[in-house]
Amino acid sequence: MPKIIKKFKSIPRGLLEDKRPKKICQQCGKKFKSLSCFKRKFCSQKCYWLSLKGIVPTKPFIKGHLPWNKGKTGIFSKETLQRIKEKKALRPPPMKGKHHSIKTKEKLRKIQLGKKLSEETKKKIRESCLKHPEKLRYWKGKHFPEIMKQKISKALKGRKKSKEHIKKLSGSNHWNWQGGKSFEPYSTDWTETLKKAIRQRNKYTCQLCSKEPAIDTHHINYDKQNCNPKNLITLCHSCNSKVNKNRKYWTNYFKNKNEKI
Repeated sequence: MPKIIKKFKSIPRGLLEDKRPKKICQQCGKKFKSLSCFKRKFCSQKCYWLSLKGIVPTKPFIKGHLPWNKGKTGIFSKETLQRIKEKKALRPPPMKGKHHSIKTKEKLRKIQLGKKLSEETKKKIRESCLKHPEKLRYWKGKHFPEIMKQKISKALKGRKKSKEHIKKLSGSNHWNWQGGKSFEPYSTDWTETLKKAIRQRNKYTCQLCSKEPAIDTHHINYDKQNCNPKNLITLCHSCNSKVNKNRKYWTNYFKNKNEKI
């Protein structure tokens, strides 16, 4: 008997109807297809191993989705809030000992560019600063490391201040404004011969940093009318500008130093 060979017409795979039932992954929440005979609960092996490790199943993030407790108050009791606070205190901060990569830093920088604080947020910052004044002077007694100083100097090099910015920092708007003392006239005794005599007495050396040659002559009690040689001292240009802060301290310091000379 000749063998009867049945010929089946080949149908493309895409045209066949996929009648497999749809299931939802218990770990990631994705939809997947599997036969009803297989009791699959997860879409992949990765989700299966995550479930064995005890990682909490997460749902996929939907853009524009609002959390259930947004704008609601008084949901939790005082006891539960206290427990949450205690648990948070035990947990270490997520970024402790870690650093952002260069890419993430650049992204964060671009996000913050052009943003301006609203009046409400400014008011909140002011109120918090008044409540906690110790936080305002975080850098008191501290100093930047040399590497940080070099980075700041490189970043500020070549920058030019606008005319509006200069106006904001000049005159009575400046933090070190002394009521216009710099515009007061000197006495008639303030001459070049007197300045030269003080420089020669101090041997053209700065009495603060011992730099040579020092040209500036400084009034110890900041009184321009008092040109007594005991009230005058030689300083370099940088130290002369440095001495404008903490005037009470510097007057006592230079008085003691001048007495020894």
